[in-house]
Amino acid sequence: MPHTLDVGVDIWRLLADAHDVRNGFEYEGSDEVTEDLTAQVIRCATALEKLL
Repeated sequence: MPHTLDVGVDIWRLLADAHDVRNGFEYEGSDEVTEDLTAQVIRCATALEKLL
């Protein structure tokens, strides 16, 4: 996927980590969602939006 929009692996890795946290929240009831993770996901989404 990094080659699809020509962005760094760091963005895809962060989004994959956020997806894992989301799955933990959804399926296991964990509460690992932090303000820092949320801010990082928003920054990644903003960067990806500019590429579309």
